Amino acid sequence: VGAALAAVGRFAIAKTTTQTLTATTQTVTTTSTTTNPDVDILWAGVSCGADYTLGVTAVTTALRWGNPMSEPTKLYIPQGLLWLRMFAGFSHSCGTTSFGNTICWGRNLEKQCDVPEGYTFRHLELGEAHTCGLTTSER
Repeated sequence: VGAALAAVGRFAIAKTTTQTLTATTQTVTTTSTTTNPDVDILWAGVSCGADYTLGVTAVTTALRWGNPMSEPTKLYIPQGLLWLRMFAGFSHSCGTTSFGNTICWGRNLEKQCDVPEGYTFRHLELGEAHTCGLTTSER
């Protein structure tokens, strides 16, 4: 849960709604669409949550796929932003934008989506009911 794939790689989106990602050796169901499913996608990063996956392409587009059994709101990626990184957890998701902002969404009963002000995060780890981050200043 919450492990991130650090390598940049190329993965083909299959024409059907099911694809196999060899980097995770797991078959997942896609919930995103592409205009040309025959084109490979160059990924900047991928993060695997409990039952879904988030990814950011090399052109800062966020994509998601999977079949969330809990908290479907964790898949609702805020639109209109350029994303650098995505982080998938058990019941919530977070991402960092090209402007250095960190945004979290999904379940927030334990305030795990409340991002502290005044910090720029370079890495996050998401658990079931918490979020931990490493800032750019390593504070």
